[in-house]
Amino acid sequence: VTAVSPSNPAGRIEISPKTCMGIIQVPNELLQDATFDLRGFLIEELSWGLAEEEEKKILKGTGSGEPLGLLNAGLTAKDVETATSANITAKDIQNLPYELLGQYRSNAAWLMPRVYLKQVVNLKDDTGGSGLGKFLWQPDFTQPGAPMKLNGWPVYESEYFDAASADNDAVMIFGDFRRGYAIVDRAEIEVQVLQELYAASNQTGFKFVKRVDGAVTDLNALIRLNRT
Repeated sequence: VTAVSPSNPAGRIEISPKTCMGIIQVPNELLQDATFDLRGFLIEELSWGLAEEEEKKILKGTGSGEPLGLLNAGLTAKDVETATSANITAKDIQNLPYELLGQYRSNAAWLMPRVYLKQVVNLKDDTGGSGLGKFLWQPDFTQPGAPMKLNGWPVYESEYFDAASADNDAVMIFGDFRRGYAIVDRAEIEVQVLQELYAASNQTGFKFVKRVDGAVTDLNALIRLNRT
């Protein structure tokens, strides 16, 4: 996978899928008495758990035995306009996209935690006076399920993107995530049945294995807004 950075435009990175595993022990009586597809139910439930863990690592992974997360990948940062706080202003939202080259803005989006989403939905531009203009938040009621837009770009949130608690913590990320970050994800979950291992306790183990990795591939495509 080619990795592009301002200082190393022809560089390369290595994507090496990491193994994520989980084991569920189920009493044999439950397996015998279940009147529904218990195995399918377990796979579905653990899939949710693995998806949550994957999202955490894509955001905050260290790159050691796990994906290198967006928040630890050395993205270019811009500070919020309001000094010594994480309060977001309309100017932050209006200016940040133009820190990127135009080629990255056409398919860009915002990524932020819920606490800042609650701030930006109330921001207005300065048409007619400071904070008296139109809302930057643009709901789309014509397309069910479509992401909301903030100043023209789609907005996504993550429950695992923590609120900024100290200076230089990220408040949000903006950019072309398809260009800027690569995720290698094995779609199917491997299931291994461990009968002998837990036979003494009259249980059957189900081992679930998935492989995933992630890393920034183009540092020019993403920028983060930091608390100051």
